[in-house]
Amino acid sequence: MLEDKRIEEAKNNAIKGINAGIIIKTKESRYTDFFIKNSKDSIDSAKVLFDISSDNKKKESMGMPDFNGFLWVINASYYSMFYMARALLESSGVKIKNDESIHFLVFNALIYYFYSNGKLEKHFIEDFQDA
Repeated sequence: MLEDKRIEEAKNNAIKGINAGIIIKTKESRYTDFFIKNSKDSIDSAKVLFDISSDNKKKESMGMPDFNGFLWVINASYYSMFYMARALLESSGVKIKNDESIHFLVFNALIYYFYSNGKLEKHFIEDFQDA
């Protein structure tokens, strides 16, 4: 559950990032399609890994009877959500100009630009936080 205290921390962290020039609001959104494609590719990878990991016949036919890709199903699913969050921010002109702590910054920017003004429902933010 996303607590009010965590929401306030995220908004304050976003403001710090904005003031530091790490989170930038522009009118341009050149990379939206790039992030959407990465999101789709990531969820497709998760589906394939889940399908193979759940099907003993497929694992046998691939010569990998002990294959277990469930950890990477989780990772690819998370990255699908992460890239979609980046696409959402990008489509609104929000740029993240820092490679360090990028996941932290994206979460804070989502809270600041979409949750705190009612554009994104709480359960979407909670799902992203839990992932």
